[in-house]
Amino acid sequence: MNDWADEYQYVNDFRDGFALGYFINKDKPNDYHFINKELKEVFSIKAKAAFPFWEDVAVINRDSTYELINKKGESVKLLKGIDFLKFSNEGKLAVRSQNKWGYIDNKGNQVIPFQYDSCDSFKGDYAKIQMDGKWGIIDKTGKTIIKPQYKNITPGDNGIFIYYDVAWGIMDKTGEKITENIFLTITPFANNKALARLGKSFIILKSPLKK
Repeated sequence: MNDWADEYQYVNDFRDGFALGYFINKDKPNDYHFINKELKEVFSIKAKAAFPFWEDVAVINRDSTYELINKKGESVKLLKGIDFLKFSNEGKLAVRSQNKWGYIDNKGNQVIPFQYDSCDSFKGDYAKIQMDGKWGIIDKTGKTIIKPQYKNITPGDNGIFIYYDVAWGIMDKTGEKITENIFLTITPFANNKALARLGKSFIILKSPLKK
């Protein structure tokens, strides 16, 4: 392949050593091709859906059941009872079963119970979860760090969270508020900084803010 990207209808970025090139077919299974960093196709499959590798496995759905495959394209485990999923880059996969969300590991084992109305992928040590229309935070063990009580909450670097009720504010991982909810917008902390809007002005916040 000289111009390998032109061989496929769509191409995903490299992840865990593989890129995913594929064709979407209208009335039959789609064609997925797993490409290594030498730009060689290692294997291909036909499936309703396929996803990039993470932690040495990839998830595919050939008909109605999700399954894990290894880097040889071999099926290693059927994920029975899973009807939807989200990907994580922290070793856990957010999945839905019987309308409740939880997390599995790269072996397909449940590591955090299916008990949430919604959830998001982990960012570092934390993920946000929803129950009864409110959002909170859990850690990698599934322990509730911030009880679901906010309209929105997002984890950032070093256990600094931003939360929303009427406006945005900042708290630490103990739930103690560093600022009240006074910001119109605020980004999650990254590299110990966040960008916030206060009135008509934008300001840069440094973490930790607490003296």
